[in-house]
Amino acid sequence: ESFDITVTDADGSTPGGGDTDNDVGPVTDSNAADNTLSENAEIGSVVNITGLATDPDGDEVSYKLSDADIAKGLFAIDATTGVVTLIGNLDHEVADSHSITIIATSTDGST
Repeated sequence: ESFDITVTDADGSTPGGGDTDNDVGPVTDSNAADNTLSENAEIGSVVNITGLATDPDGDEVSYKLSDADIAKGLFAIDATTGVVTLIGNLDHEVADSHSITIIATSTDGST
């Protein structure tokens, strides 16, 4: 079995969707590969999601998953690169797809 994984940004929009009033632009997935993993994917596998956001002020942007996604214990994100990896075991009987929310924050504190 394989899983489809969808990414949304902190305001709930999918990549490339909608504008926000925040200093940091919407989070997009800069990895064009399909966002799928097999049920028996090894811990540490890259999910083919790379969060990407920019701050028009030029401040550096860091990434984190929502608290709800962290609590599920399935995925992690590299705060600097935005690369999402698998940290838990997937179970197709429990869920056949997963959505994650990536939050981008610039060094000036804006999201």
